[in-house]
Amino acid sequence: MAKLRKLAGWLPAVGAMIFNGCVIGWLHCTKPQLLGSLVPGNVIAVGYTILFLLWWCLAPAATACVIGGPFFLWCAALLPAELLFALTALRQVWPVGVLLAVLWLAGVFWFRRRSFRQFRRQSRRCGYDDFALLCGEDRVRENCRRFGVLLATLLLAVPACWGMWSSRVYLTAAAPAQTQAETTAQLHEKKFLPGFAEDVWETASLDSKTELAKQLAAYELAMLGVPDGTEVTVQPLDEDWLGYYSASSRQIVLSRSVLESGTAQETMDTIAHEAYHAQQAYVVENIDWDDAATQAAYYDQARRWLRNYQSGYVSGDEDILGYYFQPVEADARAYAKEETERLQELISRNLQEDK
Repeated sequence: MAKLRKLAGWLPAVGAMIFNGCVIGWLHCTKPQLLGSLVPGNVIAVGYTILFLLWWCLAPAATACVIGGPFFLWCAALLPAELLFALTALRQVWPVGVLLAVLWLAGVFWFRRRSFRQFRRQSRRCGYDDFALLCGEDRVRENCRRFGVLLATLLLAVPACWGMWSSRVYLTAAAPAQTQAETTAQLHEKKFLPGFAEDVWETASLDSKTELAKQLAAYELAMLGVPDGTEVTVQPLDEDWLGYYSASSRQIVLSRSVLESGTAQETMDTIAHEAYHAQQAYVVENIDWDDAATQAAYYDQARRWLRNYQSGYVSGDEDILGYYFQPVEADARAYAKEETERLQELISRNLQEDK
């Protein structure tokens, strides 16, 4: 029975360590901007992981808590996550954070002064030698460190809970949007995808290709959540232009030469790329950037698009490298590549099912 009680005493500490592991995993997976839009989520994730390791490897207070038993180990294990979530809340009410810091410093100073005063009285009364004095002072320092961790854990409990509650906005509702997109795919993909098989595409007329391109564009726009109203046209463009999206006229323009002589893969990539530009423009224009919820990691990508538009879209004629690496183009290119590969897999699957 005594062993079971002793084992049960370690369970809170183990649970706190597991909780910290979950926090680290959550930070690296979702990259939430807990400290505002100026601090990227990946910086918070890496910084927290480094500080967590330094806390356990180098901090004397953590070592003192490990020696102090399961209760103080629980406090030491819980403190890093408490501090992270407390900062999330206290950055908005920084005077409260300053007050808590002052209270902590005052409490630690009072306990340290009181502990050393009692130890000196005891040492004079008992006549400690130099070795006993050194050992006793070390024990007092360890007690002060444990008290500092305990006091910090207690002071940060309420703001940490507050920060955890306010951080629920970072658990984004991406799943319903994805479900809607998948439903759209099931409804429309089999209607036009067979037309983008390379052998079928090569023999199709320009009118047929234009109709297929419009159907794919409508499908991509629906997948990306862009409302109806975007027009898709085919026009003669310069050789270097595969297509473009005009936000002012809400129009996707495809190069006629690409449809006439390009491959089906090239056409799909171009349409997915321009449809993504339509989504970027729609998202940036329709987000209320004054809303506190837009500080969530869910909007991190949209904020990069906003800054890209605000600083000025870089044309390929002006700066080819700047054009290629600006966020709106890099993200559209990445989406088009991934989406084209997905569509090609669907086409291959449909062809195998028809055989």
